[in-house]
Amino acid sequence: MTAVHRVPVTSRETLELHGFRVERVRIGGGVFPANPARRLRIIATLGAGWDLRLAAGGRRHYDHGELVLLPAWLQRQSSFHESGDNLMITVEAELIERLAAEIGLSEPDTALPFQKLTDPTVYRLVAALAEEFGSAGHRGRIYTEALGYALLGHILRGRLNAPVAHGSVKGLSPQRLQLCQQYIERNLAEPLPVDAIAAVSGLSTFHFTRVFKRATGKTPHQYVLERRIAIAQMSVANTTRPLNEISAELGFRNASHFSAVFVEYTGMTPSEYRRRAAPQQL
Repeated sequence: MTAVHRVPVTSRETLELHGFRVERVRIGGGVFPANPARRLRIIATLGAGWDLRLAAGGRRHYDHGELVLLPAWLQRQSSFHESGDNLMITVEAELIERLAAEIGLSEPDTALPFQKLTDPTVYRLVAALAEEFGSAGHRGRIYTEALGYALLGHILRGRLNAPVAHGSVKGLSPQRLQLCQQYIERNLAEPLPVDAIAAVSGLSTFHFTRVFKRATGKTPHQYVLERRIAIAQMSVANTTRPLNEISAELGFRNASHFSAVFVEYTGMTPSEYRRRAAPQQL
């Protein structure tokens, strides 16, 4: 594995704690040099997805909201296609050994292989850490440390495969999915952050993102954009309303953003699409 260029880190907020470090990092598009993790790391994807290529072979993709555990010395290369935020929890070996000893786990390394984390409790704890490091968070040392210890302790207890009530680990029920879709349709003019849609489902943001993609084949962000563009296509083709008016009613930041997304999905600007849809004059 060879790196094309080092990924630019455009912003970083770090809190050093006893035995581990929590960072909220905004990473630009690019490829990290291939190297081992050296310390156990848990990565939560808060923004754009990323790819992980393993030295032993194989490539994995992680979307918004997904969690991955990278054990120490895992040889890998990470690549990011666009800018996005990530929450990174880097853990010292001594802390893992101490927590493992408290629960009677003699070989913690074997309990912490390279894996995608899917346990709902893990998602809730990471979501709380992400919130603490969000725009409204306080970066409190005591609270963050307690969350980190709870997260690592839960993973070490080997409860990642515990059954979940109501079968939510298998995906959204048809009823919950329908509620989410109805909420999206009613609020397309609004920003529609993922946590607002997740609240309708009654699931945590991280868990909801994963099961929504499993149910629809799309991330919530992709689904919302597709619905906005589908409605925009009808309005552009069948009315003479100003494009900036259509853009505003469908929740786009501005006309430029609307046009860029429209081109991405249709291959044409809104104006070109309208011209092609107009009836031909004899």
